[in-house]
Amino acid sequence: MSLGRRPRRGNRAADALERSTACKPPRLDPQLLAPWKESLLGLLADAQPNKLRWNLALTVPRIELSITEARRVASTLHGYLDDSSSIVKTAAMHGLADLTRHDPALLPEVLDLLRILSRSGTPAMRARGRILLKKLESGGEKPPRSASAHRLIHCPRKEFRTKSMPQSHD
Repeated sequence: MSLGRRPRRGNRAADALERSTACKPPRLDPQLLAPWKESLLGLLADAQPNKLRWNLALTVPRIELSITEARRVASTLHGYLDDSSSIVKTAAMHGLADLTRHDPALLPEVLDLLRILSRSGTPAMRARGRILLKKLESGGEKPPRSASAHRLIHCPRKEFRTKSMPQSHD
């Protein structure tokens, strides 16, 4: 998998991967990405375009990772927090929160980081930090519906899709 050779194609491919693995249940099982795990881990560390970085920050933690791999990803995502792009930083926060599923030992550090960033970060970081803190502190329960409006864009409910599709009258 080579998302980085052609930036525009790489950005679109990373966006498609992120969107297809974001739903509950996902449209694409993240485990189908297992054969490309090492490539994605390498690309996460080397990615330059912001769109590629934020999509990988959200996608890679959804793949099954060992504790060593999760810590490697966490280290990379910590570096993303110094990015000039607010969306890259916000995606890195989300990715770090998702990594606690693979390595529960990361949880105290991630909670502390989210508490700090939800007070001092950009408006997007503060909002996402509050949502992630609520989710992690409640034991992984879903955030309130109003806090997950982002999901409607990525994962429209079936009734939204069927309303917009023309009905055939055969």
